[in-house]
Amino acid sequence: MSRHSTLYKRLIQSKQWRELRVEVLREQPLCEWCKAKGYVVASREVHHLIEAETGRTEQEVRNLMFQRGNLVALCHDCHANYHKSQRYHSTEKVLERQAERMEQWKDEMQRRFGTQKPPKGKC
Repeated sequence: MSRHSTLYKRLIQSKQWRELRVEVLREQPLCEWCKAKGYVVASREVHHLIEAETGRTEQEVRNLMFQRGNLVALCHDCHANYHKSQRYHSTEKVLERQAERMEQWKDEMQRRFGTQKPPKGKC
């Protein structure tokens, strides 16, 4: 089972993300969360404060993905511990996100095509 949507995978591998990630790490060379506790630890990861995949539309996902104010530089341990504590990559959370995306798709189809019932005997 995939942990991330196809859109997220495409965005995280994009040139735009790679360049933004390098920019964030240059601007914040120390882990922001360790620094707040008085520790000096190099940042290695860029964390989305609001997970990009929580966007309801493709545009919202893109906005969350690349919005500079939604990003913070962290050390590997802080980043890994955060995601572990949130169980973001657990089977349950992945299934929840998939179900939510299905509902969003159904809502979009409903909006586009209305509630037409199939002709009798066709289904």
